[in-house]
Amino acid sequence: MDKLYVNKYSKKYNDEYHSLMPQWDDTKDIKVKLELFHTKTDLFIEFDIIEKELRMESKFNNDKVYEDSCVEFFVKRCDRKEYLNFEISASSFMLVGKGESRFNRILFSNKEISEIKRDILILEKNSNNCHWKVNISIDFVKWGLLNDGENIENLILKGNFYKCGDKLKEPHYLSLFPINSESPNFHVPNSFKEILFI
Repeated sequence: MDKLYVNKYSKKYNDEYHSLMPQWDDTKDIKVKLELFHTKTDLFIEFDIIEKELRMESKFNNDKVYEDSCVEFFVKRCDRKEYLNFEISASSFMLVGKGESRFNRILFSNKEISEIKRDILILEKNSNNCHWKVNISIDFVKWGLLNDGENIENLILKGNFYKCGDKLKEPHYLSLFPINSESPNFHVPNSFKEILFI
């Protein structure tokens, strides 16, 4: 898959999901389903995750959420080098930043991050199996991805979706699109693929 098409929200919306695939390792026991839909200004994302361990150690926004059981969305406009990273721990705390590379990223304030609508649902948590879901909505206008008056159906973004857990007993890295990097690194914008809204 070299492009991602996101459907408009509808009451007749049929569940259509994408699976995230392991990168840099042979992760077999983690399953991540991704569902997406949009309104005129917002992208709604649902991650449905099954994994062995659920780590929720983050205590505040912009903490090291990627060390926890964590899902992420990186995105940019095609006419900009700068991209946004939205990372959310199973604890519900987020890390959100912007910049042109992995380094020297500017982090958003706690107030800005706290306004992001998200919901974490822990469905199962035991020593053998953990099942949890993340629902999050991203206001494209607020985050500078859609200009006022611009039609989202004319918008083409580039991005990728991820699952990680750097400090889990078995660290892992999954993504929707393949990543052109020899070692674990989600900050590879040249591996982002087009996201179109229909």
